[in-house]
Amino acid sequence: MDLPQMPKDKVKEAVSVLKESGVIVYPTETLYGLGALATDREAVKKIFKIKKRPAEKLLPVIVGSVNQTQRYFELSKLELKLARRFWPGPLSLILKTKSAKIERALGSKYVAVRFSSNRLASAIARCAGAPVISTSANISGKSGCFTLSAVKRQLAYFAAKPDLYIDGGRLKKSPPSTVIRMHGKKLGLIREGKIKLASVGKALGL
Repeated sequence: MDLPQMPKDKVKEAVSVLKESGVIVYPTETLYGLGALATDREAVKKIFKIKKRPAEKLLPVIVGSVNQTQRYFELSKLELKLARRFWPGPLSLILKTKSAKIERALGSKYVAVRFSSNRLASAIARCAGAPVISTSANISGKSGCFTLSAVKRQLAYFAAKPDLYIDGGRLKKSPPSTVIRMHGKKLGLIREGKIKLASVGKALGL
């Protein structure tokens, strides 16, 4: 696979760690994220321990392509239209999973899914062959991290630790992803982020 301007060895190392039920810290288009295979229940449990995150809070995922999304999630015609218009980019769609493993690991049939515009993040998901958890790499309730050193400072005093840290440099601060849930032909806004609701509506002809 051609990964121009990306550390191929880091992608391979990340995928190897993920496939061994490991947890990684990696850069995304918004913040540094904690990642694990969304199909791996034990690895997902480890993310909750690292973040000190309440179990009832769901975890979002990233995918490596629209095709990967279609393998693991149900996409209506309108959802597919949004994916093709805004992905890769900061739009998360609440989708129903087709995967029993994802449902068991995440504790829900419905998952926030996005195709990251960070080439390294999307390459990891694509090469891993499955969606990857993409929750912010910080203690729950604390500020998100834009540098790897900030991540390490937050996680330094807890027993549960990530298995691999990938340094993507200092990330530019940007708004979070916009989160959308379609109810048939009705557009539902969960969170407005970098992509404005008006742009989403326009893309759907609403």
